[in-house]
Amino acid sequence: HVERELKQLVPDVKKAQNVHSMLASCISALQSVIDKAEHGIFASFCAKIGVGHIREYEERQLKVVEKESQARLRYDQQIARLTHQSQFEEEQLQLTQGCLATTQEEEEVKVVELEEQKRVLQEEITSGQETIAKLRGGLKALNETLDEKTKTVEQ
Repeated sequence: HVERELKQLVPDVKKAQNVHSMLASCISALQSVIDKAEHGIFASFCAKIGVGHIREYEERQLKVVEKESQARLRYDQQIARLTHQSQFEEEQLQLTQGCLATTQEEEEVKVVELEEQKRVLQEEITSGQETIAKLRGGLKALNETLDEKTKTVEQ
């Protein structure tokens, strides 16, 4: 059954191949006519810019556009990378500034606490010195009394 259908399709396939072949040669002939027409139209332009035919010019322009496109892509990528790096460094700077501000506040609180401790200790030292001065005065008076009594006893 399949073989019979294949045999029936063979003439159609050959016919389609012939039509395809004929169309391909027509397309080729038309392309040749188009190429000749383009060559005639663009001949003076090509001579002016120093190329053999318009296709050479188109290829050259395509290469220029591709190079520009690649350069633009590299430029955009570099800009994106630098922007990202700048944002990262800005965030790091803000974090560092925040940490420094916190540390400064903590140290200022410690300074106030230490100044209060210093004031309390200074008061204790002053009080101790006053006590020592009183005790020395009392000791001096006692020593004088002792000296007098010692002299009295010795006499």
